[in-house]
Amino acid sequence: MKKRLIIICLLIVLTVLSACGKAESDEKIEIFDDYAYFKMGLVPAKRNGKWGFINKKMDFVIEPQFDHVGCFTPDGVARVGIKKGIKDCVYGYIDTSGNFIVEPVFPSAEDFKDGCAKVYKRMELKPYYINTKGEKCVRIINNHKDEPEKLVAYHTENGSGYVNRENDVIIGTTYEDTRPFTEGLGAVRKEGKWGFINFDEEFIIEPSFDDVWHFSEGLAAVKIDNKWGFINKEGDLVIEPAYDIVREFTEGFATVMLDKKWGYIDKSGEWYVEPLFDEAKPFYDGIACVRSGKKWGYIDTKGMFLRMPEFDSAESFDASGLAVVGKDGKYGYINKEGEIVIDLQYSIVSHFGEGDYAKVSYDYFEYGYNNPYMYDFYLIDKEGNKLMEKAYDEYCFFSDGYILCHVADCSEFVLIAPDGKIVATEKDFEDIYQMNIHYY
Repeated sequence: MKKRLIIICLLIVLTVLSACGKAESDEKIEIFDDYAYFKMGLVPAKRNGKWGFINKKMDFVIEPQFDHVGCFTPDGVARVGIKKGIKDCVYGYIDTSGNFIVEPVFPSAEDFKDGCAKVYKRMELKPYYINTKGEKCVRIINNHKDEPEKLVAYHTENGSGYVNRENDVIIGTTYEDTRPFTEGLGAVRKEGKWGFINFDEEFIIEPSFDDVWHFSEGLAAVKIDNKWGFINKEGDLVIEPAYDIVREFTEGFATVMLDKKWGYIDKSGEWYVEPLFDEAKPFYDGIACVRSGKKWGYIDTKGMFLRMPEFDSAESFDASGLAVVGKDGKYGYINKEGEIVIDLQYSIVSHFGEGDYAKVSYDYFEYGYNNPYMYDFYLIDKEGNKLMEKAYDEYCFFSDGYILCHVADCSEFVLIAPDGKIVATEKDFEDIYQMNIHYY
């Protein structure tokens, strides 16, 4: 089991900012972390019982004036609440300048996502969705990021359809179910069968399948009589339905299961790597991780092992060129030559992804909701070097690659620049604790 820790909510108490926005030693400030990355460059901070927003210089750019806040989302909008009476609170939404774009009139409200936010008014019978103008809109789901200018699927009680990025209904709720458009076609279900339509709502492939996947590399998986095969964009069955489980084509190959064994087929349906594995993941940059028995290893596109199965867990390679592997409860990283480049020594790790650093911890112990304690973490580079020797409880990312860390043993708060240098330090932080924790 991969023990990767994602912290959804984090409260940090530190010294309050002075009149010009800097911290004074005799007051306290609270910082709220609701997202892993503060891409808008603003963090909610509390002073004298009110919430505002600070930048990476720890200056208040939106003065403390709210009783409740959420973080700024990629939509450039933050949810804020103002008390109305002793207990009641009404919510609205502000932009990055602190101006209300939706007035605080909602007794209940959620953060914006993909242009919509769920709100509730007492005079309404049920919650509904609004856009950044405060107008009612449809709920966007299954946003396919490969075609942001195209259509995305949405569901209502009356059926499913498609909207554009401005939330305008392009294809009404005339279908039983819909899935995202990919490669110019969207999967829809009508009268219990799945087919594919184009942007003009014309059936390019008539609904005749029990289930389907979206198109990838020109082919889509379809289910007929409990077996999976693949069709092309003309609806021709190019790979006969013979497989128990399939995944989409990536890098010219699809991962398929037959008789409880996994292998890889090419676009002609020929076995490229015979079904020999108990589990297999898609190829990424010519490498795939596979499981034989209880151990994981890595193969190339010829089916040759780059690293024999020896790990208890293994992840696919990502943009960093490294992959996480685990054995005997410890985790490290390997490169695409199958070499261990960072020893298996950590109890908790994260991916590098497209970033320069990964979060790791040497100490781990099982715990539940009744034991919500923090761990000591370090940031390491791709060679395994620590960004700083002091351990920290948690960190978050500001914009422009700046990292905000809370040092564990001395209650020190440090701001780290993209080049790894510490550019600001604050002390006398009071506490840090977790609200909600999930393992993946």
